[in-house]
Amino acid sequence: MWVAAIEDSLMSVFDFLFRSQRERVHAQIAPMLAMLLADGKPHPNEMKFIAMRLGELGVPPSEFEQMLRNPPKFVPPSARDQRLRILVETALVMLADGSVDPSEMALFVGLTHRLELTAEEAGLALLAARELMKRLQPGSDLDSEITTALTTLGSR
Repeated sequence: MWVAAIEDSLMSVFDFLFRSQRERVHAQIAPMLAMLLADGKPHPNEMKFIAMRLGELGVPPSEFEQMLRNPPKFVPPSARDQRLRILVETALVMLADGSVDPSEMALFVGLTHRLELTAEEAGLALLAARELMKRLQPGSDLDSEITTALTTLGSR
């Protein structure tokens, strides 16, 4: 009887640990998937970036395909630095195809509000994403797209 109780306790601990990891992955990936699909035209560079990020998080390609078919629920993390990271990563997906569609920008603004971040923080996230994108895609010129996006943020 006590063996069963110990096994149950261990399973609860493992379930908690793995569920917690899964929820963190979903919190990071769900907005990126939404951005991928926002303009109705998933771009190979956007998919490549998300696949790369999933690989860093230890998620196999088969689970990526499953997430595309059935996007995970998004629960914003409580830590501000994690919310800022999510915004920057989502901005990277938005910029990966070299242009910012109005539907993508609307999603970005909505995500900023959902993450309880300011327009200034969203602007900084865009600028950080631009600098990271220069490293990921050398030669990309996103200045006009960033200027338009920052103007949109300032008007909301």
